[in-house]
Amino acid sequence: MRILFLLLVILTIPGVTGCGYNFAGMVPVRLPANVELLNISEVQNPTQEVWLEAYLRSNFRDEISRRAEVTWVDENEAEALVHIQVERLRTSDGLIGVDDRLVRVDVRIDMEIFMLDALTQERIWSSGIARGTSSYHVAREEIVVPGEPGPAHRQAVEEAVDDALRRATDRLGHVF
Repeated sequence: MRILFLLLVILTIPGVTGCGYNFAGMVPVRLPANVELLNISEVQNPTQEVWLEAYLRSNFRDEISRRAEVTWVDENEAEALVHIQVERLRTSDGLIGVDDRLVRVDVRIDMEIFMLDALTQERIWSSGIARGTSSYHVAREEIVVPGEPGPAHRQAVEEAVDDALRRATDRLGHVF
């Protein structure tokens, strides 16, 4: 039985790797209108998370650079301008424990990313609303001030943002 399983694994691995299979978030993407020179010209962040704009800029830049041939340039040199718009960031009580204390918090972010032609200002691509989610468990020692988020909250927001950025980037279209 073990030999049969081993044989199955040996035959499956070359087939999967040979056909260009990639894990989600690792597939190369194609930028619209074959643009290669990008600039993130605007990030709209209506949330109370003041650190979020810099995080969005940095992580979107990393996500696109990892998956496409792109050069990040000044706005006046760009072929396309990227706008990132956070629609909403919601935190909701996910799970209440036996003693009526909050145990898990769910985080959800909805955002849209779009690209404008740098010369004409016409929209050349939109991700549509991309949603990212995460959750975290609240430990008693994390509650310093009631109602104030702790480090686990920020980490969950970062995970939700990364999830949304990955989903938005996936919508660019795959290169095969």
